[in-house]
Amino acid sequence: MKAIQVTNYGGPEVARVQSVDTPIKNKGDVLVSVVASSVNPVDIKHMTPGTVQEIDQFPMVLGWDIAGIVIEADKDSAFQIGDRVLALHPQGSWQQVVPVKEDQLLKLPEDIDFIHGASIPLGAVTALQALRKLKIKQGETLLVTGALGSVGGYAIELAKQAKISVAGLVRNKEKKRFAKIYLM
Repeated sequence: MKAIQVTNYGGPEVARVQSVDTPIKNKGDVLVSVVASSVNPVDIKHMTPGTVQEIDQFPMVLGWDIAGIVIEADKDSAFQIGDRVLALHPQGSWQQVVPVKEDQLLKLPEDIDFIHGASIPLGAVTALQALRKLKIKQGETLLVTGALGSVGGYAIELAKQAKISVAGLVRNKEKKRFAKIYLM
């Protein structure tokens, strides 16, 4: 199978498509054929020397978000071959097949395509973690910088669901109109 491995620190030129062994499914794992993944800021930080996200050993497969199709699961699994799924899979989604613990998978709704599904996990989890850490309560207002970005968008939606007032910042006037609509 193919994987995109980072072979050293640097820019995009250090990411190379390599042939690697197909992972073996262990009990409790589900093998997922990756249809789409994403590139997140943390991936770029991993490729940059001197950041908190140092790479322990090269080559390394990066990527956190997975949207794909189940190709193998335990007989008693909640997932079946052919199920569309998504997962947050720290460090390793830039490959054709990924083993994922069953309790870390979600079924991808039919009305969400794989590309959009692959944009959900890390952004949504980051927004949820931030809101939990802030401990904002009903009646308070959350200011979201980057309101039209991935994390910002999920923070707005999660805050609205929790009945928290939201104000958003965007970086230019052209996007201001979209932010007003989104914040309603």
